Amino acid sequence: MALCLALSVIAATGTNIVLTARIIYGMASYRTLPGRLASVSRRFATPVPASVVTGVVLGLILMLVARLGLRSPFFSMPRESDQPLRPGKSSSQNSVTPRGPGAASPP
Repeated sequence: MALCLALSVIAATGTNIVLTARIIYGMASYRTLPGRLASVSRRFATPVPASVVTGVVLGLILMLVARLGLRSPFFSMPRESDQPLRPGKSSSQNSVTPRGPGAASPP
């Protein structure tokens, strides 16, 4: 399942990069963007400058999202899966019992 998800993400990312590069190439062909982005590789017949610009912009966006996202409190919240399992109990029976004054004593 994880392999399928990873392959799907890789394919979608590749498609997005190619599509965005073609859009930049098309806009440069109509002189909406600088003409240098409208050049095509003779060997591969692909818009190399537009692909490079797309890759650089995507990399900067990913770095910014990673930088801001890892500071989010979402990543510091404890999860149930972080709790060690007690021997002989299933994960549903592995709930944390409250401790301290006024807490009910464990059974």
